[in-house]
Amino acid sequence: MGDWKTKLIKFQTLLDDIGKSRGNLKFDKSFLAVHELADQTFCEKAAELTQALATTEDFQPTEQQLVGKMSHEKLTEDGVPISFLNIWKEIYERKNCYVHEMLLAANYQGVGILGKPDLVYFESAVPRFIFEFKFSKHYKPFANYHVQAQVYGYQLNQMGFDTTDLFYAFIIAKPRWKNNIEFVKLIPKRTMERFHKDKLYELDQSMMTFNNIGVYINKFIPEKAIKELDFCLGYWLDKRKAIPTQNKNKCRSCKVKKHCKFYLMRQDWKGRKFYDR
Repeated sequence: MGDWKTKLIKFQTLLDDIGKSRGNLKFDKSFLAVHELADQTFCEKAAELTQALATTEDFQPTEQQLVGKMSHEKLTEDGVPISFLNIWKEIYERKNCYVHEMLLAANYQGVGILGKPDLVYFESAVPRFIFEFKFSKHYKPFANYHVQAQVYGYQLNQMGFDTTDLFYAFIIAKPRWKNNIEFVKLIPKRTMERFHKDKLYELDQSMMTFNNIGVYINKFIPEKAIKELDFCLGYWLDKRKAIPTQNKNKCRSCKVKKHCKFYLMRQDWKGRKFYDR
């Protein structure tokens, strides 16, 4: 039996264990999705309220979330769904392999964590790049983007892949680029070409652009991923309460602000002026 089959069996066992786990986390959740950890980093209180309101009529996705969802669907519409077995076989038998929305999993402190990065690039069965597409009005990556990518890297490591030379990249495009998605699809390969040509693998951080689409590259650092997981799980394991953001701009754009006592407390008596406390 090949080494990749042994790793696949181990991965399937991990998925089975996660599926059998009981709801020992907040909101009776039995496992966590990577995007939930990222949302928590943006504002923990907002993430908590989102969980509480998720099944009510008060919860509505933002325009940016809807645009992002539609754009991601266009990015993968040409992809061919294949089984776990064939995915792993392709990774280990092909010299170069791009995998869209590969299911990743890890168990950290007894908590199952599942995630699907937009794209993972493998060279000779070694993950070299995690690509995340962000359709946003903002050019620079937020802290929650990094948490998301770092946890993906941790999951790949726990699944038995060599992440020594793993990088992750955020491809940040304005929402209008959803109308020219074919160009966006080419950016990962063009990024890899320039990455090697300019020897950017010698740097922990770098940045490049393609027609005003920014690509922000960072080295995966396991210690950072573990630090983020420790902080996030402190909340989910009920070791501490949710911490609200101190960034007033985040509060202004928050989709659940009308339910947040911290937002309401930070407004003056006229309800117009906003300030930090």
